[in-house]
Amino acid sequence: MFFQIVILQVPAIAYGGPKTTGDQPSPSSTKIAESLVLIEFVADLFPNSSLLPKDPVLRAKTRFFIDTFANKFGPALFTFQSGKAPNGAEGIFSAIGQLQDLMAPEGLAIGDGTEFTLADAAVIPFFGRMEVSLKNDFGAFPEGEGKSTWEALQTDKRFARWKKYWDTAKARESFKTTFDEDYLTKSYSTRWTRA
Repeated sequence: MFFQIVILQVPAIAYGGPKTTGDQPSPSSTKIAESLVLIEFVADLFPNSSLLPKDPVLRAKTRFFIDTFANKFGPALFTFQSGKAPNGAEGIFSAIGQLQDLMAPEGLAIGDGTEFTLADAAVIPFFGRMEVSLKNDFGAFPEGEGKSTWEALQTDKRFARWKKYWDTAKARESFKTTFDEDYLTKSYSTRWTRA
C-alpha cells in the first residue's frame, strides 16, 4: 500500500501505482480528492481503526453528524466569512447548536466520546481554521464581528458542549502536531485585508 499527496488539489492522494514524486503521480494510480471522501477512504483502508464505528447505530450517527456539519455548518461559516450573512453569526450559532445536539455528552463527538471517529476527522480542521479566522477578525464581515463571534462561542452557555468538545479536540497530540496556526494566521492576514 502506497500513499502520496498530489499537489493539484488539496487535500488529495494518489493511491496505487509505482512510487513517484507527489507532483507527478503515476498514470496508473487512482487519484482521490475532497476531504470527506478521503477520510472515509482511509477508514476503509484501516477497518480495524475506530474511524468508522462497527456498531451500525454509531456508524449512522457518525454519518449524520458529518452530513449536518457539511450541510449546516459549512455553508453558515462560508456565508459569514464572506460578509454575506444577513443575520451575522446566527447561522454559525444555529449550526453549532445542531452539532452539539448530536454530540456525545462528554469527550469526542460520537458514542461514549472516547473514540476518534470520522465525525471528529471531518470537523476538527474546520473548527481550527474557524478559530484562527474569528479570533483574529479575518473575514469580509464588519470589523470586530469575528472577534465577538469567537468570544460568544467561548463564553455563552449555549455553546458549552461545543467549547468542551473543541478544547478536547485541540488537546489531542495529532491536532497539536499537524495544525499550523502560524501559517494560517499569515495566510489569512493577506487574504482578508481590511481597507
